[in-house]
Amino acid sequence: MQKIIELFNQLQPEKWSTHIDLTPLQRAKCFFLPDVDDLDIVNAAKNACPDYISYQENLATARVKFIKTINSVKYSKQFNSAACFYSSLFSGARQLQSSNDPDIIIRWPNIQFDGGTCCKICKRLSGKRFPKYSEYIKSFYPPWHFDCELYATDSDWRSSGQLKDMNMNQRFCNPFDLLIALGIDDGIKPAKQKAKKSYKPVVKKSVGCLWLIGLFGIFIVTIAAVKIYSSS
Repeated sequence: MQKIIELFNQLQPEKWSTHIDLTPLQRAKCFFLPDVDDLDIVNAAKNACPDYISYQENLATARVKFIKTINSVKYSKQFNSAACFYSSLFSGARQLQSSNDPDIIIRWPNIQFDGGTCCKICKRLSGKRFPKYSEYIKSFYPPWHFDCELYATDSDWRSSGQLKDMNMNQRFCNPFDLLIALGIDDGIKPAKQKAKKSYKPVVKKSVGCLWLIGLFGIFIVTIAAVKIYSSS
């Protein structure tokens, strides 16, 4: 939990209006409060989030801290949105890292999106499956925008294929961006390469063993046939 707080504290409070000029990777290094440019308010919101992000308290408790700090309930909705977004962002990053296992990638090569009712794009993605580390996953792994309701699970079902007319550059930022921004491995690509290397020799050895067993079986049958023929 302490590690999560340390990583979260690396984010810099930033004015909301500046996000338009930033890339997703640059946004992943910042903490934003939707529609708020007052950095005192943004900083108060960020300071109220660590225990919620690290699962040490609930959202209501974190919100009360924020309200007491600024002595106003005016920005409660924005706080809820930001706290939930950054909590899901770090949770998604941990989920990506847990997928960095060759056995998992071989067994479940795709990721399925579900539950997206928050916007037209999430609705379109819901129920669809894409190969791990594909452009769809890198662009839309949830959460990829504030108030995102999409969630992702590993899947061994066939990929849904390409989606027509899908703009891949629409995300605010997502767990992939966060991992890169914080200097952490992206969690999928390296393990996938290792999986391929370790998997192929196993297949070759298995085929070789089956070939030898087959030859041995033929040899035994031949000897038995010769003995039966000789005795007759």
